[in-house]
Amino acid sequence: MFTASSVGLQLLGFIYRIALSRLIGAEGMGVYGLVMPVYSVVQSFALWGLTLALTKESAKYEALNNPKASATAVRTAILLYLLQFAIIAVPIFMWSKPIAANILGDFRTRAALLILLPCMCLTGIENLFKAHFQGIRYIYPPIVSELCEQLIRMGAVLGLLILFAGASPGVAAALIVTGMLVSEVFSSTFLSLWYLIRKRCLKKRDCLAYSAKLEEWKGKPQADIPKTLFAAALPVSFAGLLNNLLASATTVILPRRLMLAGLSQTQALSDFGIMTGMTMPLLMMPAAFIFPLTAVLVPKLAEACALKNAEDVRRKAAKGIHTTGIIAFAACAVLLPLGKEIAQLLYNEPAAGNFMAPLTAAAFFTYYQVVTGSILNGVGRQKLSSLSIVLCSVIHILFTWFAAAAPGVGMWGYVIGDLVSALFGAAFNTFFIVRTTGLSLRVHNWFIKPLLSFLAAVFAARISILLLGTFTAAFSIILSAAICLAVYFITLRFQGISLRRYIQTIRE
Repeated sequence: MFTASSVGLQLLGFIYRIALSRLIGAEGMGVYGLVMPVYSVVQSFALWGLTLALTKESAKYEALNNPKASATAVRTAILLYLLQFAIIAVPIFMWSKPIAANILGDFRTRAALLILLPCMCLTGIENLFKAHFQGIRYIYPPIVSELCEQLIRMGAVLGLLILFAGASPGVAAALIVTGMLVSEVFSSTFLSLWYLIRKRCLKKRDCLAYSAKLEEWKGKPQADIPKTLFAAALPVSFAGLLNNLLASATTVILPRRLMLAGLSQTQALSDFGIMTGMTMPLLMMPAAFIFPLTAVLVPKLAEACALKNAEDVRRKAAKGIHTTGIIAFAACAVLLPLGKEIAQLLYNEPAAGNFMAPLTAAAFFTYYQVVTGSILNGVGRQKLSSLSIVLCSVIHILFTWFAAAAPGVGMWGYVIGDLVSALFGAAFNTFFIVRTTGLSLRVHNWFIKPLLSFLAAVFAARISILLLGTFTAAFSIILSAAICLAVYFITLRFQGISLRRYIQTIRE
């Protein structure tokens, strides 16, 4: 169900990105892209470690049958978030002018930056409730909330941009963030009410059972929940803050480094907008199948660790890595031969889809990096996962700083940095998963077989796109992608990997 929801969200988000790029252009996307790193930095400091900690604590207390501690964890997480958010949001509000002009490098971002603050506050509360629901495996509220939020965001943002057609890039960025704020008001309110109503209904309907659970825990030593949450969240938040500072620095300095390589300010912003607002979202669309896997893996691994079931930990970690390989090779089999044509068709931008081959390889290793990082988090090795994230960001910013400013290299420096950092992160995480859990890597089954199917599918896609060249671009791309995926899964079946049977095994 998470996957179905995620695919729907990715499709809606992709349509939304296409509409945005056509309404505000490459320069507008560039100005909007300069604002969003602030979002990542603030939330990494105030939120990201807390969501992971709350998911794990909710899963643990659900497994140990302790509802009171679970509810206390939710309240504590929200209070900690509001405190941490205030620490970083107040200085941003007070010094918004120098931040916009000197740090972000464009004063036109100031209005969007100020509107972003209340938007981020509501986003944090919303995500904490989602983390709790995912921890107790009550998935309906997050799914309903995310789908409705995306639809409201699309309607609000696109409606504002159409109403104020022809707005300058700075005003357009402010309008986008205003539409985001509208959707966050709905989502945070919706999840808060659902949490409170569900809690009250459970108490009324299952009063005896609920009281029995509380009685079972009465007199037992209770964990220091604020201390536990803070200890679990601290390394992730610290690493997330460093990572997003570095990633934001990479984003902010990229246009300036491109200008040193010989591009004008307008061209640098346009290339930056095309890369971050068009090409990269296309490459991350297959993550719609990856992120739900991480949302399920973390609480399940936390439960297995709480019950000290090492064999179950290894089994779930193995399934996570194997499933990632099947999805990642299938996604790259389509993106590598057809990605450039798909990007140009969708965005009506000749430069969209540039650097597709190295970026596809980077996306492939990013999928593995995300899942292996979530496995480390699930088994309690947050510090290693956090270290991996920070080191990847350091690698990327070094490539951007030194290579992107070199004449004749330019955007290639950013692209190669993305590839090298993702490869390092996936390898680092996998090494420590094996070392921590004792997992045995089945290279032939997990990697070699999908690789052979990938090669056959890429060949089929290129032949198909050449043979179908006389048809319309949309028809030939869609049919070629369908042929590509069919060849991939058929050849997997010939090698003894049945997708239907494999999914049934995972469900069981």
